Amino acid sequence: MVAQDLASYLWLLADGCGPMEAVTDAEHAPRPHAELVALAERHAPKARRPVAEVTAVATRELLVGGRGWKIAWHMCP
Repeated sequence: MVAQDLASYLWLLADGCGPMEAVTDAEHAPRPHAELVALAERHAPKARRPVAEVTAVATRELLVGGRGWKIAWHMCP
């Protein structure tokens, strides 16, 4: 699991971490992208956290008792 919500995922990208790095590189060193940081600051200013924390929270919140993934789909009208 990469991120529990879009705001957290946006900050992963802003810190230069793609989905593959989030899963395989626990020691990811931030490589901020100025344009994505500005976008994340504008749309998700309170969601900034280290990559390891984002992935740990996503795994904890979305893994259901070790039996499978809890997936929440939100449909737009």
